[in-house]
Amino acid sequence: AVPVYVRLKAGLNSGSYNGENVALTSTGATAQGVSCSGTVTPPTVTITPTSLTSFFALAGSATPSTEKTFTVGGSNLAGNITLTPPTNYEISTATGGSFAATNPITLSPSSGSVASTTIYVRLKGSLATASYSENITVATAGVSNTSVACSGNVATPVVQVGNGVGLDNRVAASGF
Repeated sequence: AVPVYVRLKAGLNSGSYNGENVALTSTGATAQGVSCSGTVTPPTVTITPTSLTSFFALAGSATPSTEKTFTVGGSNLAGNITLTPPTNYEISTATGGSFAATNPITLSPSSGSVASTTIYVRLKGSLATASYSENITVATAGVSNTSVACSGNVATPVVQVGNGVGLDNRVAASGF
């Protein structure tokens, strides 16, 4: 006896496939039929949260905003998850002093899965005074592109010099 291995062919749409028949024939032997069934499970990507708000930076400063985070993971994947930042935001898989702006970030699956991965996001430094609402694109084969909405502001600092009353002659920045 020789084992015969059967699997669903690649490229099938998601769903159940029941009653598929495989005919086994050989010269001088009785033909045999084997009924097969299986399920194609669609790939999924999970993002939490899908919106990051209230980023803030000062115009004229090379210092970016503080970081905010989201997580992304996936299952039943046929390829990498690719995260692409918009023009005015930066993304990284490291935080703080280890933050390294990466465009794009590529997360490779192991056995079809990407474990939940924290992505750090910040509004770039040295931007002009404005509101910035843009999306980080998240893409993988077999799943419609999804995104993480980011919104924040860059404000021009207003310097007030005290007159000795209330501000103790300190310089205060406002406009936030």
